[in-house]
Amino acid sequence: MMVSPQGFLEYHSDESYKELLPIRDGLLAAILFFEEHKDDPKVIVCPSPEVVYQCNLTYLAKLCDLIAEKYNQEYVWGNKEKKDVHYLFKIRSFLKRKCPQYNSFVLSSIEERNAGRAFSTSDHIKGLVHSLLTAQTKWHRIEPHLPEIDKLFFNYDVEKIKRASAEYFYNGLFALKCGNRSTKAQMEALHYNITVFEKIAAEYGSVDAFVTSAPAHEIVRRFSKAGSPYKLRMLGDALVWEYLRNLGIDGAKPDTHLRRFLSKDRMGTGNSGFASADEVAKQVDDLSEETGLTKREIDNLIWSFCADGFGEVCTASPHCDICVIRENCRRGTYLD
Repeated sequence: MMVSPQGFLEYHSDESYKELLPIRDGLLAAILFFEEHKDDPKVIVCPSPEVVYQCNLTYLAKLCDLIAEKYNQEYVWGNKEKKDVHYLFKIRSFLKRKCPQYNSFVLSSIEERNAGRAFSTSDHIKGLVHSLLTAQTKWHRIEPHLPEIDKLFFNYDVEKIKRASAEYFYNGLFALKCGNRSTKAQMEALHYNITVFEKIAAEYGSVDAFVTSAPAHEIVRRFSKAGSPYKLRMLGDALVWEYLRNLGIDGAKPDTHLRRFLSKDRMGTGNSGFASADEVAKQVDDLSEETGLTKREIDNLIWSFCADGFGEVCTASPHCDICVIRENCRRGTYLD
């Protein structure tokens, strides 16, 4: 007698991820055997081989869902005994519900780099320009205009950019309402920064070879530290991180949102009201180990949870009454 799919699922619900794998393999073996021998002379049995086959297919579908759930509980969320969802996954679910414009994470550049793509000098200039646009503004103002911005910069044709004046670029950005207090100085520094890229390409073979020649935090220092031969003008640590992440380098930008969110008064272990850049880096490393998420995705989740035009929850004056991770937060605990 065949049990119902729900009965089959309940029978195995208390088994671990590893205990479920042989059951899956047995179902697969039975399914494959039937498919290979379905045209053989049949012996009358009850239930028929066709009924058993269809039940096994249904069991397998249910079992795969259960295996995925057990895998998350035991490996992704990091604690077999504790089946609570990590707070980062709660944030992700909240953002997907609240923000139609939220993209849980643009992985393409990281996936492409992991797959072996080498990014061109034009790609690096695009990543640099996009990072500069994040300074002193709200990203939701910039994002809708990215196609127009890319066109303004000749789709990052290096020679065309070098022939254009700084005035052409900053007037174009202000015309798109994408300028900020630093835009004029940023565009006046653009030609110099391209010469830095060209110098690096001459020394290392390509800009991409340079940015992968040392750990990311070291590359950030080389691009941002005064006195470095590779110092990029108008970029500090945070904007260099933004630029590198645009090129598929995994890391978290220690901006205001992350430093506040990961402080000792909220979700982190910082020593003050704002976590330091080093404290942010250490905590994001730990969160990546705990959850299996990339550092870039962790950054994006936290930033979006805090930022205007996105989650707008863990802001300077936080909205604890609508916070989905209040039970995990020191501030939320204090308010209860």
